[in-house]
Amino acid sequence: SQKKQILNYLKTHKRGLTPLDAWTKFHCYRLGARIHDLRSDGHDIRTDLEDNLNGEGRHARYFLMGE
Repeated sequence: SQKKQILNYLKTHKRGLTPLDAWTKFHCYRLGARIHDLRSDGHDIRTDLEDNLNGEGRHARYFLMGE
């Protein structure tokens, strides 16, 4: 499932996961919903907000903590 793929990615990639990464790697358009599901399962996931490269807007980058 996408949830398992995202969790495995977060466990092995310390640079985190952005919505664009999730779309290109897992065809997951609703990364925020999957992160919510993982948090509900008890996983400690941090959210950092970053400026977009074009200087307009921001996006989230998610990191798995303590695993």
